Amino acid sequence: MNKAVFGTINAVNNAVGGEGADLVKKGENYQSFIFLGANFDDTFTAAAAGEGGDAQLAVGLLEDVCKPKERIGNTAIGLAFCPQSCQELLDQYVNGGSESAFLEGLKGRGVDEQLTSAHLPIFRFAQKKRFPLLALAPEAQDLETVRKGGLQTLDPERRETYVADAQGFIALTQDP
Repeated sequence: MNKAVFGTINAVNNAVGGEGADLVKKGENYQSFIFLGANFDDTFTAAAAGEGGDAQLAVGLLEDVCKPKERIGNTAIGLAFCPQSCQELLDQYVNGGSESAFLEGLKGRGVDEQLTSAHLPIFRFAQKKRFPLLALAPEAQDLETVRKGGLQTLDPERRETYVADAQGFIALTQDP
């Protein structure tokens, strides 16, 4: 089991209206969840319009995955590079918000501009189809705290945001 999975379902539930979510965010249950933006090897590319690139490939895959009529409106797109604090910006954009305000908002929250530009086709696809975009990344300051001193140095309230089953996580990370 991948250790990064712990807490992910809580982030998704909070964003899309599952158990424990804010009532404002309550919505229908999603039949599919597409996770994009895990650029672990820094090879995600953006290409000029019409030339392809990873983002265009992702949009092509999304179109195929989302074709079945029963999935219309029941699909969410998870973005590993967007901190959870960006969720409101993503919601506003998908609901018809301005692209320039959206991009400025992401920049203001510390999201890498090149990565954001590379994902523009995906953002536009999500807005056109009204598919929710989900901010799944931890906050930059929390990552920095954990990198410097380990997970135990993160404020317990903040840690709870990321690790839903603390005892399960601890047990998994211990050597047998």
